[in-house]
Amino acid sequence: MKNKSIKIFVLLLISFNVLSGGDESDDAYYENLDAELAAFEAQVAAEIASQQLMAEIEAEMARKSALDAFLQKLADDKAAAAASTAAYQASLETEEAIEVVVEEVAVNEVCKSASNLSESNVELFKSALADGSLFNVGPQSSNGTEFGANRWDAYANCVSNYVNPF
Repeated sequence: MKNKSIKIFVLLLISFNVLSGGDESDDAYYENLDAELAAFEAQVAAEIASQQLMAEIEAEMARKSALDAFLQKLADDKAAAAASTAAYQASLETEEAIEVVVEEVAVNEVCKSASNLSESNVELFKSALADGSLFNVGPQSSNGTEFGANRWDAYANCVSNYVNPF
């Protein structure tokens, strides 16, 4: 019975140590375990923060890429609009130039006949007007150059007063 009593006492002592938290040698183990657990929790928190930051960076890069694509499309659209406008203006200028030439031809035909001038005299008038020597030359006739006071007046008045009948 004595042996049995000692065994029970030892079992009670061990149970009491287990229930009371063990001995002091376990404190260092649990402190290390707590430190490792804290380090692991910090590492997990850092990884989560890193993943969140990376997600924010990727989202910002996606926004920047979308903005760059939008700005490029805007620049392309602006360039296309400018090219279209330039082409339209050029076509208007061409139409206006054609109208001027057509009107000039019509004016020259009407005024040439009314002033009794030949085609060469009309060209002489235009070139002399362009280079500023209009009053130094006169119309050419079968008798030579006419240098009267009114040598170009009839044609000049006809051209400047011409009204398109259409």
